[in-house]
Amino acid sequence: MTGRGRGRGRGGGVRPPQRVDPNSLTSPVQKMFAEYSIRYDNDHDTRERIYKTTRDVTIESKRIIFLLHRIGEGNKEEIFEQAADALHVLKTEILQKIVTELSKHKFYFWKYNRWFSFGFQEYIEGLSFLHYLKTNKLITKEEIEKELVFDLEPVEEESEESSNKKRKTDPDAMEVHDDDEQILMDTRDGEVLLNGEKLEFKLSYNDYMLGILDLGGELMRYATNNVTNPTLRATTFQVCHFLQKLDVGFMSLDETPREMRGKIEPLKQSLLKVEKRTSYIFTLIL
Repeated sequence: MTGRGRGRGRGGGVRPPQRVDPNSLTSPVQKMFAEYSIRYDNDHDTRERIYKTTRDVTIESKRIIFLLHRIGEGNKEEIFEQAADALHVLKTEILQKIVTELSKHKFYFWKYNRWFSFGFQEYIEGLSFLHYLKTNKLITKEEIEKELVFDLEPVEEESEESSNKKRKTDPDAMEVHDDDEQILMDTRDGEVLLNGEKLEFKLSYNDYMLGILDLGGELMRYATNNVTNPTLRATTFQVCHFLQKLDVGFMSLDETPREMRGKIEPLKQSLLKVEKRTSYIFTLIL
């Protein structure tokens, strides 16, 4: 007899596990594992909420990037305004959810980084693309963080009994030591800060750099689209010069994470394509 049908209810669906109240158990071992089970379930639910919301960030960021590629001679200000409005909606309706969720698990920022990092990289790509089109400059990490300030959502007060119970079952409801706080205050490399009635999201340097690397591909497409337009050909030379400086900057880094190394090569390919376009423009001029 096989165990193929074990754990399944009517209709073939998997039965949801029954959560056991640890306080109802008498065995210390059973109680310990029941508490661990609740911790794992809570952790899984948090990851799922963050991941699902982050996918929406990616989708909306791509739409903003596509919108910016529609820029022409006579519609620049209109496109800029539409992109700025879309970024504001993205911030207040989607990013707000992620940052609020992370604020509840403040000292586990890096634990959940994998589940939201890709969305913030896409957001950085869109925001930096808009910034470059407006200023011909690279947006800094600090300038992005000024955009990532959110209103603090009201939280219901918990009773002492409820708070103690949560501390036992929630892996993120931990005691905070002054030393831990000081470490985070010194690094500022990825965290959520509470500043009065505001939540401030501090990007990790890694996410910032990865988002900027993605910008290279969009600038290459932007420059390529302008080659055939005589009045916009100058932008191709500007983009070429900008990408050359980016390439030099990333090449000057002694140590780079594996994910970053995987994006440096596409940046070089984008630069090479733009350099070929500038050579083509010279042939047209001469």
